Amino acid sequence: MSELVRRFWREVTRRGLVGYLRMDLYRAFVTPVFPLAVLGMTWMLLMSVNHQVHEPGVDVAYLHMVSQSSAFNDVFYVLAALPFAAAFCLDWNHQFLKPLLVRSSGVPYAISKIVTCALSGFVTIALGQLFFVWVLRMRMALVNPKGPAFLSTVQFTHGSLLTEGHFVLYFVIHIVGMSLGAAFYALLALLVSSRFQNVFVVLASPMILAVTFRTLSDTVFAWVPSWATPSVVLIGRSVLERQGVPLPGWSFVYEVLVFWLICIPLGLLIMRQLKRRMAYG
Repeated sequence: MSELVRRFWREVTRRGLVGYLRMDLYRAFVTPVFPLAVLGMTWMLLMSVNHQVHEPGVDVAYLHMVSQSSAFNDVFYVLAALPFAAAFCLDWNHQFLKPLLVRSSGVPYAISKIVTCALSGFVTIALGQLFFVWVLRMRMALVNPKGPAFLSTVQFTHGSLLTEGHFVLYFVIHIVGMSLGAAFYALLALLVSSRFQNVFVVLASPMILAVTFRTLSDTVFAWVPSWATPSVVLIGRSVLERQGVPLPGWSFVYEVLVFWLICIPLGLLIMRQLKRRMAYG
């Protein structure tokens, strides 16, 4: 095992992983597409609560809860894929791969694509939600325990944190949970790009797959506890309980562990598919 690890480390370090990461991170974040995706996320969240912003007594926590159930949710994953999920398609269609692979193998190239795609998907959705919270915070309280909307908010996922005064932690858990799901769908889009070199197909695939997973959760996985169904896990709303008492901290740890347990084999599959595509065309 140690020899395999050493060989893998030599493969990714001696053959340009750092250079690929530097190039891909620049492509993902230092382009007009990234801020447009972030602002698009913020705008769609604001549009989803536009009809309730002016209601008396509402706060940011309540409007954030409403936005999590909006009709735009599936489109959010398209925004997560927008900065980088189609990078392999662009490299393939513009024949950038040949000069790249002359200097290196496909392993560091694939690893760089996987890491950058997941990171850009996560950051896009996280920043979009943070800007949404910031814009609303300029007009209203973050949490208003005496407001009429507070009772509805505390009944939402991890609402017990609000009753205990952990306002920031409540938002962190929700934002990170949804952003992890977005990173997963961005990786799925990258996997799709290893089979289809059509940019529009790749960018539309997260929304199609999100609808598919939700349908499966309502049918095939109907017998599974709600906290374990794909549609719940992938949007960060799993709620673990002990004797009927919610455990937000453990629920968050569970969400993170599930993300890694799913994304590590998914990343290996993507690496295999990209290497095969580059080797055989």
